[in-house]
Amino acid sequence: MKNKIVQHAPKKLTRISNKHESSPGLKFEPSTNMDNEIQPPAPQLVSVAVEFPQIETFLREVEINGQKVWRTFARLDQLRPDPNNPRDISDEAEQNLIDFLQRYQPLKPLLVDFRPEKMGQLIGGNKRFGGYRKLGVSEVWIEPRVPASDAQAFEMATIDNMEFGHYVEEKLKAEVQKYEAELGDDIKKLEAQLKESTSFKDLLKPQKPKDHKFEIIIRCVDESDYRDKFDKIASLGIPLKTK
Repeated sequence: MKNKIVQHAPKKLTRISNKHESSPGLKFEPSTNMDNEIQPPAPQLVSVAVEFPQIETFLREVEINGQKVWRTFARLDQLRPDPNNPRDISDEAEQNLIDFLQRYQPLKPLLVDFRPEKMGQLIGGNKRFGGYRKLGVSEVWIEPRVPASDAQAFEMATIDNMEFGHYVEEKLKAEVQKYEAELGDDIKKLEAQLKESTSFKDLLKPQKPKDHKFEIIIRCVDESDYRDKFDKIASLGIPLKTK
């Protein structure tokens, strides 16, 4: 046994020298056979399979104004809303949304996250999702998306709910008057939707603390009492107004 020094002990302690090592190493060997060393077993790598939910999608032919188009659909029960969705909806606005969903075909699809760890979570259309669920709809029009990050998913959601243009008040007024009789009570529903607006600039700029003003009325029994109280309050630097 070249380059090996064996020292007998209750457990055999073997000193191994290696030309590539700067110093010899020590290891315990349970075997008493000096010619057949038993090396410790190599560590085993354990792989754990993580199963992500799968979304079953299917194409459906839809006719719009006599023209047939293909759209991607999915089962509603395989989708879920975004738990961090910053948008809310009042009971009245939700009922208006449900009425529109009943009367018209969807104007745009639900944006659905298809990243494995987010599979089936909505990016855009959380409130429409709630409306479809209350209507008992089982299959919905979707658009699969694979954002590069959660930040990009947030950007997609914001754009999905954003209007880049703006109404010209005079033209809008003329159109409303033109269709007022035909639309009836729906005019109020449209008006409620138009009032909703959020400015990111207002959200991001530092908010100035509001000045809180209040008034204290002090009643005095006579002129002497008045002078005494006036001097004490003035010494505190509180502005005074006499009536």
